[in-house]
Amino acid sequence: METIRDGAGCAAGMCREDVPRCIAPSCSYGGLSGVKRPIFSPSSPSDRQRRAIKKTGPLFFFTCLYLLSQSFMIPIAAVGPSWALWPSLADIGLVPVVLVALGGYRSKRAMNRYHRLGVALVIALVCVASLGLLHTWVSHSGRESLLYGAYFLRRFVEFAILFWAISQMVWTPERISRLRIIIDLVLVITCVGVLLTFFGLIPLGSLVAHLPLTRDAAGPWMAYPLKEKFPDDGRGIGFVGYNHAYAGVQILALTAFRFAIVPMRVSLWSGVVLLTAVVASFVTESRAGFAALIFFLSTQFVRSPKLLVATLPVALVCVALFGESRTPVSATLERQQTTLAATEGDNLSGRGGIWKSYATFMMEHPSTFLVGAGLGASYPITPNRSCHMTPLQYLFELGILGFLVYGGIVSFLMTTLIRFERGTKPVLCALIGLQIASFTMETFYPIPYLAHFLGLCAIVVGFSFSRLRGDRWVGVR
Repeated sequence: METIRDGAGCAAGMCREDVPRCIAPSCSYGGLSGVKRPIFSPSSPSDRQRRAIKKTGPLFFFTCLYLLSQSFMIPIAAVGPSWALWPSLADIGLVPVVLVALGGYRSKRAMNRYHRLGVALVIALVCVASLGLLHTWVSHSGRESLLYGAYFLRRFVEFAILFWAISQMVWTPERISRLRIIIDLVLVITCVGVLLTFFGLIPLGSLVAHLPLTRDAAGPWMAYPLKEKFPDDGRGIGFVGYNHAYAGVQILALTAFRFAIVPMRVSLWSGVVLLTAVVASFVTESRAGFAALIFFLSTQFVRSPKLLVATLPVALVCVALFGESRTPVSATLERQQTTLAATEGDNLSGRGGIWKSYATFMMEHPSTFLVGAGLGASYPITPNRSCHMTPLQYLFELGILGFLVYGGIVSFLMTTLIRFERGTKPVLCALIGLQIASFTMETFYPIPYLAHFLGLCAIVVGFSFSRLRGDRWVGVR
């Protein structure tokens, strides 16, 4: 829990910093007496905290730029040996964050046991991934496997550093306010982009016109011109990426981050943001992403029924009206309705066959259960390229050890957030929704089609973990 100065103690001449307070801005009742108080505390930072604020300034600045870059994930140039390595704004924005994190501010205070355990688990995952890449190289799985394995390992390392850096960030009322504005902006751009491409107001082909549009060169980025040519194939991908699942979970993660920073209030802006997020998530045609968002919002509205009354019914009415009209939404509504019968084979979009092919391969190669097939090995081994299930992806590529480390990280995050996150627990609820969605997609694996989603998750979780240290939050309850 975060600690701040007790006003009554200071008034009596006994200033101390060991009075517990609610550490989540989403909780309105943080005082000892239960009296409603403002989110920002008027206590002044100490000299040590002022130095920490100054030293973490570059990290905060570049983190904000990285978050802004998540609103447009299409490659800016066809530079690199493969379409998977074509640089996006987020790729460029992540570099200074990692460099500043490695060479920048270090907290002189020892980490508590939760930070130590979290960092240890992340390091263990990186080590297991490194062993997986070594296994890919030793087993001569091929050049393609080795390249994809190197890509996965690079992402694991980058996002691990990002999580550690954000968990060490110093937060002030000014930084919280700026972060809220940035997340609102990124969320609105993401949602508006999905709506504009879905209704054909922005041609999908124009967004990738600067890239070489051939099947061999562009790979899955050919989805943009193809979806424009065949509109029934789901055009609600916006500026996020070529896979609609990425757009769906990105909207959820940004909405959860918005709740984690400062809770949504009953206002016109909050209603517009939430309504746009619900409708945009719906038209992405990502059934797992939309279901996870509805689950998340239902948990948040338990404590804010007025916001629920003002937002969700309007969104559902809009969806119903579009469904009855001759618009692309009618087909989308039919697809989303299949979520209610997700266990039926026809509604799994071929995932049943994909899972069966991976299970068959592992049964024919029993050593895969122990050591895995190798990091990146799923790409050339099967024509499906990935498992479409996060736990299976870890088990197949990294073996039982990688599966256990992944399970340990999920369990640790859940238990820590259950114990320490206050208010409506937005990060915990979002992680539960994403974990459910991970049984039909690689939510927590650095697959190319999810690009920097794991990086966004690292920032959201790191932001929550920074609250476990009172010296990281200056003037904020």
